Amino acid sequence: MSNVMATSRESISNGSDAESNPSKVARDRPLGLIAEAILDDHAELSAAIARLGRLRLPPIAPSTEVPPEPLKLLKEFEDLLLLHFAAEEAEEFLGRLTTDEPKLLERIDRLQDEHGTIIEALDRVIELAPSGSGAAPFRGALEDLFSRLDAHERAESCLMQELIVLSEGPEA
Repeated sequence: MSNVMATSRESISNGSDAESNPSKVARDRPLGLIAEAILDDHAELSAAIARLGRLRLPPIAPSTEVPPEPLKLLKEFEDLLLLHFAAEEAEEFLGRLTTDEPKLLERIDRLQDEHGTIIEALDRVIELAPSGSGAAPFRGALEDLFSRLDAHERAESCLMQELIVLSEGPEA
């Protein structure tokens, strides 16, 4: 997790002042810096998705590392994803967008709605995980999750890049 995003996540959970908690500074950051932190966080999510991708492999392939227990791997990913979504949906970020960039709100609402459908898709994969990574329903649900994650990440990255450009202004 990036240091900036860790700071942002800490400020979500407690609103103490800057002297006792430097994370308060996140509220005063330009939106572009918050967007950059969210984009940085995507690198950690990408690594976790790559680990999940090992569940796509045949259960035992000759020169392939056998993935850890699928359920454990999925629960770890769920924890990471929920933290990421919470950081994106934090008032310090969305409240600022409402004020600073209201023209982006429709796209942001759509992305937030996708958070719910992605979590539902992940819950379905977790529900099917005990059946084993070789089971067709599990693999189908896993592919659906990967598809949703990929589309969401592309749309979100475009939005964050646009936000960074907008925050830099015409002089950039």
